[in-house]
Amino acid sequence: METLQTQTFYLLLLTKLFTFYLLLLTFHFPITHPSKVLALVGFYLRRFVDTGNEYVDIVRGISLGCPLSPLMGALYLKPLDDRMAALGCFYVRFMDDWVVLAETRWKLRKAVKAINEELAALRVEKHPDKTFIGRIDKGFDFLGYWFSPGRVGVAKKTVDRMLDKVSRLYEQGVDRICIETYVNRWWQWVRGGMGGVLLSWSGVSLLGDAVRYGEA
Repeated sequence: METLQTQTFYLLLLTKLFTFYLLLLTFHFPITHPSKVLALVGFYLRRFVDTGNEYVDIVRGISLGCPLSPLMGALYLKPLDDRMAALGCFYVRFMDDWVVLAETRWKLRKAVKAINEELAALRVEKHPDKTFIGRIDKGFDFLGYWFSPGRVGVAKKTVDRMLDKVSRLYEQGVDRICIETYVNRWWQWVRGGMGGVLLSWSGVSLLGDAVRYGEA
């Protein structure tokens, strides 16, 4: 799903000749529902974690990688998805991150107004440090990639996280083959999301420099 959205997003930016305006948004929301619903959600959340010395009772937060998180988010935000579909702007959402592209400031303002209305009705809060509204001329990060009109690359923070992971594996004494396996899988993820645009390992592309469609 993430790969398809990344490729679609990239191809859209590639084929458009005009400048887009962008709303990049990350959200979080408290669960404020009747007691029966909260009890059901609490049943999903509660679990025991073995720390090696003892079992810890976890009653808050969904486990990392749990499929309930995107499922619940998708269901909860269905009214917003429907509203944006009727609006006519380009709108793509992956879990709690989404992007809106518009051809004019007026269309973007209309989209922002619609989003604010829906989020208020759903009692969803925008993340203050992860919301951006403006032009896309200088590029922006989304889903681990760096986008600008007609170009795509790997986001610098994505590379930094990979290098940090490799450093930690090395410090933990993990053997070279395991580290190479991790890096190769990471690289496969990078290429998969870019639709095969990158055909070779490139330090320049890894640092987020632009790669034109069709070039190695």
